[in-house]
Amino acid sequence: MEGKGCWLSIDQLQLWQDKKAGSDERPPTIIIDGCDHRCGARSVDQAGLKAEFHLVLSELGIDESETETNLTEALVLAKDGILAESTRVTLKIPMIPGCCC
Repeated sequence: MEGKGCWLSIDQLQLWQDKKAGSDERPPTIIIDGCDHRCGARSVDQAGLKAEFHLVLSELGIDESETETNLTEALVLAKDGILAESTRVTLKIPMIPGCCC
């Protein structure tokens, strides 16, 4: 997925959405949360921003304590989850803000 998306902070997402408001140029955005606390989604919502997609890594079976021993496997699973979540509606690879709790 190299070169297909970018990581953004909440501030960067705000600037991007303000700059591209009403434009078809803005790629879809996916929020990636590490667990069911959904810190990333809450932060985006509290900032009044929009994201087309939301992925919770723990729902894919990716557990923070297991990633130390199975990092490659977890990254492949996360990549597959991002692609699956973001291609249901669009073929564009999304920008990726989120929280890795």
